[in-house]
Amino acid sequence: MVSKSKRLTALLVSLLLVAGVSSVFTGCKSSDGEVKKDYQLYYINSARDSLKTVKYNAKKTDKVELANELMNAINETSSKINMINAIPSNVEVVGWNVDGSVMYINFDSEYLEMDRSNEILCRAALVLTFTQITGIEYVHISVEGEPIKDSFGKNVGNMKSADFIDNSGSSIKSYEKRKAEIYFASEGGTGLEAVTVETLSAVTDSMEMFILEQLKKGTSDKNARSTIPSGVKINGVNTKDGVCYVDFSEEFLSAVPNITPEVELYSIVNSLCELPHVNKVQITINGTNDKKFRDKISLEKLFERNLDIVKSNNKK
Repeated sequence: MVSKSKRLTALLVSLLLVAGVSSVFTGCKSSDGEVKKDYQLYYINSARDSLKTVKYNAKKTDKVELANELMNAINETSSKINMINAIPSNVEVVGWNVDGSVMYINFDSEYLEMDRSNEILCRAALVLTFTQITGIEYVHISVEGEPIKDSFGKNVGNMKSADFIDNSGSSIKSYEKRKAEIYFASEGGTGLEAVTVETLSAVTDSMEMFILEQLKKGTSDKNARSTIPSGVKINGVNTKDGVCYVDFSEEFLSAVPNITPEVELYSIVNSLCELPHVNKVQITINGTNDKKFRDKISLEKLFERNLDIVKSNNKK
């Protein structure tokens, strides 16, 4: 069963951005005629649960030279007693370069020793700092030349400022640690494997959306497979009177190779029915339920939990 969500330290919470996070601020001329622009350097607060900013007046304007200046600046120990450098003192930047719109930063192996919350704060600080530079839209982090991975063992890849900003564009996303029992397809695709997933999620996402997103992402468990095609859009999900209503895009009707229709469908139903307030699931495609899933299962009915096709339960 799903346990009650425990809030991880209020990661990246309630930080109002002074003038936006993805653009350069007002410029002015210095005495020697060189244009200087104001940027925000991102630091971790002393409680290690959110980010703080310090205004920085940059001297360089060239993209690469400016990136070098900001890199040096964020590595200097903050004079503010309530701020901590985003990059820990024991973590070394092995190298970095800018290629097109991407800034690549390579760390030594000490980066992997950071706990999950600090690592997310570090990532956020780096992305929000460097994507202020005109021409840099993404930051890519690697360790000893290998891309960092998420909790599912997948490459994090290029990160943009919007990944760490809420929908209003005015504050940093808050995260919490969530735990759920999720039913993935078995390796052979004929049954379900129950995997207990515990990972960070934006607090603005409902538990229902959290579960569906995990089903799309898949799991690092070699005996379990994702059941929602990667191209599927989750149009919406909400629960009322014990019924969870899920609306997918048309791509949901496409078959996942080597997984039976029943397994694919009940991976969603069983996972959502693990929530204490969900008893049944209604699935629609772009707002209608007059389709047959994989030309076999009518979507007009409400679906209930089916444990007959569950093979095992594993801890993730």
